[in-house]
Amino acid sequence: MLEEAIRECHSTYRESIMQLILDPKYYLVFIDCIRYIKDIMDHNPLLRAQLPKGLLRALWHVRSSPVCAAAIWAISVCSESLLETRGTMIAISPLFEDLLVRFGIDKLIHRGGGVEHEYMLASDYYGVKEGDAQGEHPQPWLMEMEELLFVHIGLTRQADGSYAIASSSKDTASSEDVSLYLASLDHTDNLMFVVQSGDALLADFMENMLSKLVEKDEKYQ
Repeated sequence: MLEEAIRECHSTYRESIMQLILDPKYYLVFIDCIRYIKDIMDHNPLLRAQLPKGLLRALWHVRSSPVCAAAIWAISVCSESLLETRGTMIAISPLFEDLLVRFGIDKLIHRGGGVEHEYMLASDYYGVKEGDAQGEHPQPWLMEMEELLFVHIGLTRQADGSYAIASSSKDTASSEDVSLYLASLDHTDNLMFVVQSGDALLADFMENMLSKLVEKDEKYQ
């Protein structure tokens, strides 16, 4: 009943409700990724400025749309000044340009009737793997999040249970690093395959996030 109600609300308020909530499996993975990131930042306030920059720097390694959307959410939410907001827009817009152009064309073809998404999570992406009744292996989204945070960003867990980013990683995430805002994708980057998947749910989400960043930018001016 809840899913049916959400779909009815979306059909009435199409511009206000992001499409990704219409896919329960996709949405649950997205929410769990956000909770994972938010829990780290909430319990480690000093990371609130460092972690989003690390996510932006490591975005090329993302392999799935829900994890990508969660990373973009964290980067966008933590952009709390004119400089950060504008820098985020400049950095992420070129990465998703092809996806958004394709999404725009599809919307024109369907004349506002909604774009059917083709993206499908692997059958074992959210739950435990087949044959693993005890659930001994981490869920795939969690494995991807941990690789992104601990391997590519340099997040480390301290003896007291808190988290920190290695000093060498902090240096490369400096806001003074101009190359941080000169984003481009190589054909071998994982994110390139995500973008080329043509995932309409991710495209709709990115369109929404960029719109919110524009609103933030105007507010800070």
